[in-house]
Amino acid sequence: MKNLYLIICLALGLALPAFAQVDSEIFTAPTETHRNRTVIGFGPSSFWSPTIKFEQGIGDWVSLGFHGKGRFILWNGGKVEPFVRVYFTEESPEGPFVQLKGSFGAYKRNFVYDDCYYDANGNYVCNTDSENFFYSFGGGLAGGYQFFFGRRDHFALDLFGGFQYMYQDNDTYSDYRFLRKVFINFPVEMGMRLGVAF
Repeated sequence: MKNLYLIICLALGLALPAFAQVDSEIFTAPTETHRNRTVIGFGPSSFWSPTIKFEQGIGDWVSLGFHGKGRFILWNGGKVEPFVRVYFTEESPEGPFVQLKGSFGAYKRNFVYDDCYYDANGNYVCNTDSENFFYSFGGGLAGGYQFFFGRRDHFALDLFGGFQYMYQDNDTYSDYRFLRKVFINFPVEMGMRLGVAF
């Protein structure tokens, strides 16, 4: 019996150092990843129109989401912009990215256009514009960088810049067509959004 006890102790004594040499990575906790997180962001876009962003990482490289933009100066309305982002890291939605978006908007002008003139009989006539509602749609390409910060990285900062092309219907009045392009559908866009990551 003593010999059996001695053999077991000797076997365990020789086996323990072998087990101790197993790669320590097996026993360490995995590092926290930001892959496939959900980000809800807020902030101004070009010309300070309020914006909300929803983004969901769907893989190592890709995320899907949308921007919602409102406007309350000169024109009331807003647009929705679904987008897809491709990240250059394997931690979507974190890191440098390229974004492709579509865009659809509906607006109503909150000021009245009066076309006043003298007719052939010398009467002063004013034609008030009632066609003050219009749509815009198009798309764009942008690039940027999104990173997480704060305790447990629950905050996100999204920096971006790019180009867009928007078609506008109801472009009857050339005086306001230029203003629309500047204030609503400017071809260059850039900005930042601060958000919360889940």
